[in-house]
Amino acid sequence: MILSFLLISIDHQHQHLAALRSGLSVIIFPLQYAVNAPIKVLGRLSRRVRAHQALVADNQRLRGENMRLRSRTQKFAALAHENVRLRELLDSSAEFGETVVGADVLAIETSPAARQIVIDKGTRHRVYVGQPVVDAYGVLGQIVQVGPFSSTAILITDVAHATPVQINRSGLRAISVGTAGADELSLSFVPTNADVKVGDLVVTSGLGHRFPAGYPVGEVTTVEIDHGEPFARIFVKSSAQVSRAREVLLVWPEPEPEPEPETASGEQLARGIIGLARARAGDRQWRATRGSRTRCGTMNFGARGTWAIVVSFVVAFMLTAVPLPDWAVSWRPDWVALVLAYWCLALPRRIGVLTAWFIGLLLDVMHGSLLGQHALGLAAVAYIVAIYHQQIRVYPLFRQALVVGSLIFFYSLPMLLI
Repeated sequence: MILSFLLISIDHQHQHLAALRSGLSVIIFPLQYAVNAPIKVLGRLSRRVRAHQALVADNQRLRGENMRLRSRTQKFAALAHENVRLRELLDSSAEFGETVVGADVLAIETSPAARQIVIDKGTRHRVYVGQPVVDAYGVLGQIVQVGPFSSTAILITDVAHATPVQINRSGLRAISVGTAGADELSLSFVPTNADVKVGDLVVTSGLGHRFPAGYPVGEVTTVEIDHGEPFARIFVKSSAQVSRAREVLLVWPEPEPEPEPETASGEQLARGIIGLARARAGDRQWRATRGSRTRCGTMNFGARGTWAIVVSFVVAFMLTAVPLPDWAVSWRPDWVALVLAYWCLALPRRIGVLTAWFIGLLLDVMHGSLLGQHALGLAAVAYIVAIYHQQIRVYPLFRQALVVGSLIFFYSLPMLLI
């Protein structure tokens, strides 16, 4: 418990656990990839089934457009050459576009408390913290956590995210902040007499050197002016497909910044966690050589029992990572907590507080939450079950269900309070 609170404090105030989070993300990445692979295959098959008629219609339309565009090509080429000559005349260099690389979305977290996505690119692909993420329609967010094979990005609709923007028509600058809506933003610090109209295009301003200037952010949908207030209430609909994005683009502004170095304290803590895991694995191997087996009821668990435990937790993680619609997210069961409670009741000597704590760290990495939140909740569940497992076993079924419900409530407390 104390170690969980220490991790939460360090991760929240000092951000010194990047190395530990990166190492744990290597364990989570195969599960996220396995969950995303069938969804991608089904999506591709569905798109191919629907694509034939659309391709025929697009082919006919594009043939007509191609004829019209050919007549304009020479005019646009002349304008481009004229633009270059004018830049040379003004002694200014031409601006080149940014480098972009595509990535697939592995998981989407769109709860009101956090709106994030997990993508299949990491430090091996030169992804860095703070990197802009866009889709085909506009700005989507920025990278906040990086692992070797995957990264987590916060969406622009998250209440904790702010983006420097400007009105494309008038050049008025403002700050866009996420709201409780799925694809809605609000503009902060805009005076009531500012020139803002419904339908205005909002783009990135380039201030802060985080997002390149000129990328679409959204379109103004509501302008509410209260003359008793110093600022207007302006709402913007996001241009990006925030809740439906499956492919995104990573942007490298010029010049490309260097990745942030890993901190020494995070590396030391990561080594400590790995050492604890190795010590526990060695202890299990020593007990296996003695031929000891843990008895649950009338079943004896050996190597097959260990595989059953591992597989059940892998399935629980995969069910937790499966993307669901916004309305169904709150109805998703806490699969990992339920599986942990079962094994703590069935095998209290093999599944204990340390195992629950480590599994909670993996959940923290998968959800992008503070390290220690899920670990604290699962450790509490394992501790309570370890004390009262003999009494719980003899309870009738209805009373056992009430106990499990209470355990899930205790597990959820750290996420609700922190």
